[in-house]
Amino acid sequence: MIKYTIIVSVILGFLSCQKAENVRFNEEVSWIEQYVSSHSLIGYQIRETGIFIVHDHRSNLDLSPTLNNDLDVVLNLSCKDAVHQTVFFERSTDTLAVDDLIHGLKIGLTHTSIGDSVQLYVPSRLAYGEEGLDNIPANTILKFDIYLSDIHPHF
Repeated sequence: MIKYTIIVSVILGFLSCQKAENVRFNEEVSWIEQYVSSHSLIGYQIRETGIFIVHDHRSNLDLSPTLNNDLDVVLNLSCKDAVHQTVFFERSTDTLAVDDLIHGLKIGLTHTSIGDSVQLYVPSRLAYGEEGLDNIPANTILKFDIYLSDIHPHF
């Protein structure tokens, strides 16, 4: 009997954590939608991910990255929330392996082409989640300003 009580307690604990995470996710998606709308930004949400992408400049090229690419990018990363904006770094120019990136960037970058400039809003669960990273707090919505300059094969 004690064994079953422990199992039920673990399952209920897991379900309550999932519910809290879903509530936080829905609040973050709602905040992103309100932010984009209030700043008259035109873009679209990528399916059920909660990621929102705004194309500042869209190239005529149809060359989108895959997980097997390295990318030459210029990006700014900032933290977004209802109270403030914190800039983590600006004008970082790097060659990045797509498969090494956070999940939200992997998804978002596949919706860009060489020459595109985009704003990418990523809910925390597709970024650094409940753990955060270094100076990025836990449960933080990230905003990336990205210019994709080139795509290379990843070996």
